Amino acid sequence: MRKSISCSAPAKVILFGEHFVVGGQPALVTAVDRRAYVRCVERDEGILVRSGSSYIFRKNGRTVDYSSPADIVSLRPYSVMAETVLEDVGVEKGVEIVVESEIPRGAGLGSSAAVAVAGSKAILSLLNQEADLESVVRYAMKSEKIVHGRPSGIDIRVAASGGTILYSTPSDWRRLELGWSPRLIILDTGVRRPTGRVVRSVLSYARSEPYLFEELIQIYREVLSTSLEALNRGDLKTVGRCMDINHILLRALGVSSNVIERAIDFLRGLEVYGAKLTGAGLGGCVIAVMDEGRMDSALTHIRDMYNGSWLASTSCEGVRVERSGGA
Repeated sequence: MRKSISCSAPAKVILFGEHFVVGGQPALVTAVDRRAYVRCVERDEGILVRSGSSYIFRKNGRTVDYSSPADIVSLRPYSVMAETVLEDVGVEKGVEIVVESEIPRGAGLGSSAAVAVAGSKAILSLLNQEADLESVVRYAMKSEKIVHGRPSGIDIRVAASGGTILYSTPSDWRRLELGWSPRLIILDTGVRRPTGRVVRSVLSYARSEPYLFEELIQIYREVLSTSLEALNRGDLKTVGRCMDINHILLRALGVSSNVIERAIDFLRGLEVYGAKLTGAGLGGCVIAVMDEGRMDSALTHIRDMYNGSWLASTSCEGVRVERSGGA
């Protein structure tokens, strides 16, 4: 019987901040209750990564079989991460990686990071290696660099640590113990956005309009400070107003879109306390807060227009082992 380990890691939502990390400002990020599950199983040789009917098989550092060219792009990061772990540990056997995820891809919720973190934890555990958070993060970042080029590290960190964190850089972050963790409305617009292009456009804006960018940063600082105080005292209406202001700032950076604005207008018609885009922008998801007693009925109306939407718990558990045994 072959040894196997299953691990999972959560999706993330950026509550406040997004592109202001470029200006050296921290983002407020929380783990939410959809997860990616990864099962790793010993095999004699090579690295096989499977997700549904998609697969990629690599041997000796080369891709030798795959279900489609698109699957090479989407699954190769996890196989390369596994290769790196095996090489570092000095193990000559192979591994099979099976991915099942509840997190929509390309929606700004950290789907690839959750898979990478769960996979990193599972591979290290399968090989009886130290699977502390920093080791898990280090190997998961190798996967994310293939996916995103120069990732900020936000998605990886919150998928690993869980909870709610204030994040500036990979070495400058801290976990927050807030007095209250609200549920969020997550509205999925269904539009998938090119993260790299959006980030480049913000960087271009910051270089071409440095004084305006600095003014936006100053306003964001006040928004973040006010929102943290409101979260600690359970003041959801103020949190909502801060979301509205943060969204105006992001719109000024050019990362909103007609699709996002229509979604926010729709939510305002349901009398939410506030709403904003989350993630890179130009698509993906919108988050909102409202009176807890009205959330379930509001979700029914939201799903009539945006079927992939849900009510999310926040400050959820980070990466964890789900099951170990034989396969």
